[in-house]
Amino acid sequence: MCTSDVKRKEINSMADNVSLYNGMYASIVLPNTVLMACGVVLGVVGNLTVILIYMVRIDDKRGDRYFIPVLALVDFVGSLSNGLFYILDNFYTFSFPSEALCRVLLFGLTFASGFSGHILGVIALQRYLLICRPYGKQLTLVRRRFAMIGITFVCIIYRAPLLVISGIKTSDKTFQNRTFSTNICVFDVNPTLLTLVYFGSFLLLTSANIVVTSILYILNMRTVYKTLCRENQLRKAFLKNFKKDKIHSTGKDGIFDIYKECMDRENKNRKISVESFPIDCEQSEHRSSIKSKMNVMFFSIVVFYVLSYLPPIVILILTYTLSNFYYLQLPRSWLNVWIFFARFLLLNHVVNPFMYGYFDVKLRSEFKHLFCVCKSDQSDESSEFTGSLQKTNSDRTVQENHVSINRMTSAVVTG
Repeated sequence: MCTSDVKRKEINSMADNVSLYNGMYASIVLPNTVLMACGVVLGVVGNLTVILIYMVRIDDKRGDRYFIPVLALVDFVGSLSNGLFYILDNFYTFSFPSEALCRVLLFGLTFASGFSGHILGVIALQRYLLICRPYGKQLTLVRRRFAMIGITFVCIIYRAPLLVISGIKTSDKTFQNRTFSTNICVFDVNPTLLTLVYFGSFLLLTSANIVVTSILYILNMRTVYKTLCRENQLRKAFLKNFKKDKIHSTGKDGIFDIYKECMDRENKNRKISVESFPIDCEQSEHRSSIKSKMNVMFFSIVVFYVLSYLPPIVILILTYTLSNFYYLQLPRSWLNVWIFFARFLLLNHVVNPFMYGYFDVKLRSEFKHLFCVCKSDQSDESSEFTGSLQKTNSDRTVQENHVSINRMTSAVVTG
């Protein structure tokens, strides 16, 4: 009986020590926790807003924005799973509260990051076919749906082993020059050669997706750059020829003749183009502007995607290659820097809705219309009041003109 009491006291003292070390670690990484919490709030609210607007307000008939609500849904899951895991790990890094929660969160954050990366790869392929191969086969709406279904199936199958091999691992860790027993949430509880091959292929697939996506967008931007350079050269050549014609001409009549000749040519070309292609010029310019903004938007998203993956990959390589290194032994400031870049994946899920809002004019206008109802109602009332005043003044002016005309008529008759 006395032996059991002693063991119980030892267990309670060890648990108290682990709780104490959890508190010490949580106080050290508090700046990181605050940043993670802000990222979760921004990611959840931003992606939910994008999903709401696309479900309620935007009707994408052409399919240019097909992947945006899908990405927003995946980024919502990624923000939630990444943020919850990181915050829980900061508070309970030496004694994770639940093994089931550990497995679900690890599956969720890896699924969301992998799905988002593969979708961005498909978007890069779609933009490559539109820009570099405009007369070849394109990703139609049916093909895009099949691609999304295939990516979902592959990501679920490929991440499903994490629900088995991940969990809480009991091991001795050293923190603040003290070694004690811990229960840490890890990706691999019992490392074997098979799990090593699995995580190696995992890293290889992620790296290949990043490389292929980057190459496709480099080719896209090179084609766009060449097209813009060609247009600038044509514009400069036209202005140069126009200035020469203007210099050789003399007097206002000569300039007027040149201007009239250019206008006649422009009207003739416009007439031919309208007869050949019944498309309004303003609509085509508007569509080209939208397409260019969509290209820049997806390019920016891919850039943030690559930047968010590089630091965690580098830190993972350093963790397994540096001998006699353990990140908990770092100083307070460097420990926060190490954890911040190790969890840089959250940036990929947080920044995307702000990219949509900045580049997508339609989304931004619908956001203003949806969340500024009171302001718009007030402006509508003021515009209606101003319109009624203008109508009243115009009616009064018309009446005064009629009166003056009648007086003049009567004067002429009497005269």
